[in-house]
Amino acid sequence: HRDPVSVTSSLLTMLCYTARMIRDPVKPAEIGAYWIDRVQRMLSACVRDYDQLPPAQTENVLFHEFMQDDIATIERIYNSAGHAMTPDIRAGMENYMTANPRGKYGRIIYDIQKDFGVSREALYEQLSFYTDKFPVRIENQG
Repeated sequence: HRDPVSVTSSLLTMLCYTARMIRDPVKPAEIGAYWIDRVQRMLSACVRDYDQLPPAQTENVLFHEFMQDDIATIERIYNSAGHAMTPDIRAGMENYMTANPRGKYGRIIYDIQKDFGVSREALYEQLSFYTDKFPVRIENQG
């Protein structure tokens, strides 16, 4: 689970970059309106249906915890699924993470207001049902 505004900002940016290959002109506000509605519906379904899942069959992963200790989070998932985190698996993951650090190829600066005409505050309000259900950490994206 991750800050839904950060996820939405990233998703909209990716979709607009992709749209440049098949559309001219790309209309970010239209893409944003469509996908914000879709994200809201998907997250609403998640919150609505979450308690229908047996607790023994769910494993909540909070993005900020994953980013703080990715290997420990993956080990928790392995354990939950009944698999062992072997030394070889751990070493392989650690080697991959060392060779591919976050930001290796740069960083995208998101500005959902400037790029899509959407207020972060209004979007947080719209998606508050999700942040009320799951203890995501609000990120400081623009």
